[in-house]
Amino acid sequence: QQQQQQENGDGVLKIDDLKRAIDFSKEAPSFHPRKANVDALPPKKLKIVVMPHSHVDPGWLQTVDTYSSKTVRFILDSVVDYLIEYTFARFVWIEVVFLQMWWDKHATPTRQHQFKQLVEEGRLELLTGGWVMTDEAVADYYGMIQQLIEGHWWLKSTFGDIVIENGWSIDPFGHSPTMALLNSLNGLKGMTIGRVSKRIKQQLQMKK
Repeated sequence: QQQQQQENGDGVLKIDDLKRAIDFSKEAPSFHPRKANVDALPPKKLKIVVMPHSHVDPGWLQTVDTYSSKTVRFILDSVVDYLIEYTFARFVWIEVVFLQMWWDKHATPTRQHQFKQLVEEGRLELLTGGWVMTDEAVADYYGMIQQLIEGHWWLKSTFGDIVIENGWSIDPFGHSPTMALLNSLNGLKGMTIGRVSKRIKQQLQMKK
């Protein structure tokens, strides 16, 4: 009955309903997937979606230029080579700032053509379209919009009438409804997130 109350008419769980049913106090027992009681899970088959990707931070331990020249350029080179060789493979890319630096400084015309071809075929999907994977905790509204404008402008000027269909936000410091709203207003159909409370993950695991 509780599960039915947490689902709307389309069978979609609402996060607000999940949070109301969870004890977030310090006294509540912690949860880790390895501690789950597998026998208590509903006898349903799980649909697992594997998303090959590479998470690259424009700002962390080194400068964006250092990351671009020493690591990211080789990631993009190897991704293109792999997808050309193995036609069954798929890959997603997010941070436009690194794509632009690779495109302008390192990618040969042949690689640029191959990259465009892979995008057109749908085997290399560009997600969100932002200049970076923006923070959602302390970034202001203007900054979040501006980096989307910057990224989408470069993508359209480089790839033409490209359509970004999905968002990717797996490593901000928490999530806010603002990014989901901006993606929705931008015409995106879905959004993948990663920074979710373990207790919410536990509820999702037990209910779904």
